[in-house]
Amino acid sequence: MEAETYTFVENLFTSGNGRLDSLLLSPATFVSASLADIYGVTGVTGAALVPRTLNPEQRFGLLTQASFLSTYSAGSQSHPVKRGAWIYRHLMCQDLPDPPPNVPQPDPPKDGVSNRVRFASHAQNACAKACHGSIDPIGFAFESYDGVGRWRTTDGGEPVDASGTVDLDGVKARPFSGAKDLVGMLVASPTVQDCMVTQWSRFALARAELPTEQSALAPARAAFTRSNGDLREVIIAITQTSPFLGRTPTPGEVLAP
Repeated sequence: MEAETYTFVENLFTSGNGRLDSLLLSPATFVSASLADIYGVTGVTGAALVPRTLNPEQRFGLLTQASFLSTYSAGSQSHPVKRGAWIYRHLMCQDLPDPPPNVPQPDPPKDGVSNRVRFASHAQNACAKACHGSIDPIGFAFESYDGVGRWRTTDGGEPVDASGTVDLDGVKARPFSGAKDLVGMLVASPTVQDCMVTQWSRFALARAELPTEQSALAPARAAFTRSNGDLREVIIAITQTSPFLGRTPTPGEVLAP
């Protein structure tokens, strides 16, 4: 699973168009025999990764790869909180406070009760509402994938409900019908596009940006727009920003003449 994601991203940057929409929406990837079994692909044998184009209604980019879906799961069960929180933090650049110590755990899995029902009930707890109201609906988009990333149409004996809402670009509770609908909204979102520039800057600097450095990212944001979302152009532009080229002195530090 990990090797698939590394190979997918490397190919996107070296042989593909390097764009955000391809990163999050491309059905083309690399699979081995074991991954082919998870993805429902036939004709793949052995442990080597080979290029394949998957069902575009079920597999589209990074967020529907087994590495993401299985990492943010609970064993055999999906985990909308983990999946939603990752997107909220890393693609929308929203902060989440640490959960209070008195938030109860969701009810354990039970026959005849879907995972979505379990977590929806949990989110109604007074201690959980503040954060879970923002992240759980995003995670519900991925209920069509079980804990290891297999596609499913039922859960707990009931049809999967992958609909939900997302607070995005200043609009509250924008509805979506499933993961593909949500991911399409994320790709087109100015909030997500700005967040991608911010995240690449943080990676390049190995630290979060300072409030005074926000304006320095303007050329990188312009490069993203000008290149139709080419993340390679963003990386190049970041290397020309003042935070990358220089360092702010620490208080009391004496600089050499």
